Amino acid sequence: MFIESEARALGLLSGSAEAPKTKLGNETSQNKVAVSRGCQLRGNKQASPVLLSTAIIKINSKSGKCIECRALIDNASQLSLISEKLKEKLNVPVKTEKHKISGIKGVNAETSLHSLTIEYTPHFSSLKFNLEAIVVNKVTSPLPNFQFENRQYLHLKNLKLADPNFHISKPIDVLLGAGIYANLMEGRPILGPAGIPAAIPTKLGYILSRKIYAPPLQESIVNSTLSDQLPEL
Repeated sequence: MFIESEARALGLLSGSAEAPKTKLGNETSQNKVAVSRGCQLRGNKQASPVLLSTAIIKINSKSGKCIECRALIDNASQLSLISEKLKEKLNVPVKTEKHKISGIKGVNAETSLHSLTIEYTPHFSSLKFNLEAIVVNKVTSPLPNFQFENRQYLHLKNLKLADPNFHISKPIDVLLGAGIYANLMEGRPILGPAGIPAAIPTKLGYILSRKIYAPPLQESIVNSTLSDQLPEL
């Protein structure tokens, strides 16, 4: 299933700045591409929100300037993504690649996307990682998408967090997908009581995730399967 950010990366959602041209198998111009995407669900039910894992990483620009940015760590994403805004700051070379996209109902398409290769480190060390990422206008909405207090959780005491300000809603610059996820993991998670963040050890520091007992904001982001029938471009 595509998440919203992946679908936008492929130019298959309305609202993209430029939709790349797609080439479908033996389909005519009347055929349409069906994609699965994430959606924002609005409702009155006050469900417990889920804290998604974020990390602060550092990337050197072409000029050698160290840029600190915020990454979402998502092992459900087949792609790693980087925002157009961060790409401009880094000023690194990009390349154009053709990607084969499989949508629902077995529809296949080819599209050209810009990608780049970067080297990044945790915010607290010089340990280096390489990442190839697809350039998108926007990775996702600011996270977390709910409000909660940064309490002094006993099970998090003295842990080196990947994102010390995990509780503050801020923009996401990079998405680290499944291709890098396994290489980052270390050890066993520290759970703590239900309803508060669980700490997962990684080479980027402890990332936090879990269903949280906290009041959600107006919107909740969910991964859902919708069928967007979009004309062939």
